[in-house]
Amino acid sequence: MNTFIKSLSILLLLANTCWGAISVGSCETDGDNVTTSSFTNVVARYVESTNDILVVGITARDQTTLADTNVTSVTWNGDALTKAVDKTDTQRNTEIWYIVNPDAGNDLQLVATFAGTVDRGTMNYCFMSGVDQTTPVDVTTSASGISGSYSTINITSASIDSVLFDVVYSDAAAFTTPAATGTGTVTERANLTVGAGADMVGTMTQVTINPGVYNTTWTFTTSLQDWCTAIVALKKYVAEVTSGGTTTYPGIMMIME
Repeated sequence: MNTFIKSLSILLLLANTCWGAISVGSCETDGDNVTTSSFTNVVARYVESTNDILVVGITARDQTTLADTNVTSVTWNGDALTKAVDKTDTQRNTEIWYIVNPDAGNDLQLVATFAGTVDRGTMNYCFMSGVDQTTPVDVTTSASGISGSYSTINITSASIDSVLFDVVYSDAAAFTTPAATGTGTVTERANLTVGAGADMVGTMTQVTINPGVYNTTWTFTTSLQDWCTAIVALKKYVAEVTSGGTTTYPGIMMIME
């Protein structure tokens, strides 16, 4: 084997094993079936870990004014989150926001504010550790449509051991458990009925192993349903040390032959 290729392969292998994967901690969902212009969730307790991130999926529907569903701000204990991605259809909006190194404590508030009064809103969030604190988002994508019995979306992750966080909003009566292609474990985090059974909101995470194309699918129990979905791939934290202008990665050893 070419010396450079062999050395690079060993480097990638060690990089995949020396720093561990992203850990998905507590995930919660709350739904609101009444008209509202903001949505508040009080988190009873959050204990800080290492290289943490709070990821929030927000959905809203307004049958009169779509612009009202736009999220103008999200805060955690008063600190502003950053929007990663959003997607709308004719009446619905799905957005994903995040904050690195979130404050720890008891009874802290997570607040989302909409541009106007919406018919329905939900908040779906996960705390994770082991995430890159400088550039946590690897890639995002979104989609919407009307499909016979399912919604599907592809995302191409460029990072080893990334975690996908997917939020879907549909007027389907119900979802089945989500499925996904590619390596890694898929976990359904929410399957929530909103609007007195008129709509469904789902969230899932997938802990990936290798970079590549991943496809997530939510299957509806009824056909011809409107849907919109957004997904983000998060990068894991990789330690590095810079000394004398040279950057090194602890635990990585180059083997040359």
